[in-house]
Amino acid sequence: MNKKTTEINRKNERGSVDQLCEQGSPPGSRQAAAIRAMTAIWRLLDHGPCPADWNLAVDEALLASHANDQGPPTLRFYQWSTPTLSLGAGQKWPLHSLDVTCRDLGVVVVRRPTGGRAVLHGGDLTYSLVAGARDGFPVSTTLVYRRLSQGLKAGLRRLGIMAESGAAVRLGTAFACFALATPADLTWQGRKFLGSAQVWRGPSFLQHGSILLESHALLQGFQETLGVMFQAGELSRPESLWAESRRIALRL
Repeated sequence: MNKKTTEINRKNERGSVDQLCEQGSPPGSRQAAAIRAMTAIWRLLDHGPCPADWNLAVDEALLASHANDQGPPTLRFYQWSTPTLSLGAGQKWPLHSLDVTCRDLGVVVVRRPTGGRAVLHGGDLTYSLVAGARDGFPVSTTLVYRRLSQGLKAGLRRLGIMAESGAAVRLGTAFACFALATPADLTWQGRKFLGSAQVWRGPSFLQHGSILLESHALLQGFQETLGVMFQAGELSRPESLWAESRRIALRL
């Protein structure tokens, strides 16, 4: 990884590290520099549009790498190069006719390593975050959802969106992810706005979710609430090999 830190914050949007400085201390002061030096730096991956099987295989690779104490905590953003229907890890594929319909429409069907219901991906942005107990998180699905929701809400507030946590209210059919808003999800103006799902491997977790949004606001939100900075990086060779080996298994 390049040792030179990539500045993530935009010129007029300072992250949480500057906010930690005492009032009256300018961002360029020695005190601000000292705080930066003490702030954990996590990896940032921005992969843009990629094939569906590769997207999910990389998420699995990042989780495996972190669980084996080889990979750093990582925030990743990606999109989908083709229309894709992703199913939850334990979700049943209901009808053969639906499979045929998806193929006829050019929709790729894959299965996520996380739970939840089906999501139709197109112009959405997907975030994924891999971290765990060694990064200060409790080994608790509920508590991690709660903590990361604060980062998501903070990012959305930058866009003037005052999102709220869901309350397990059914909004439609059970097959679709956005038909049910749980406390792990965010709602806005009475509708589910962002859905997230999680999977654990030992004390390490992967959480990812989709939203029609650009990535910068979410990045800033996570920096603000987690108290970390993100440095642009790349997949390690073991992570790339793991992802490549998992691609076929994720297709339906």
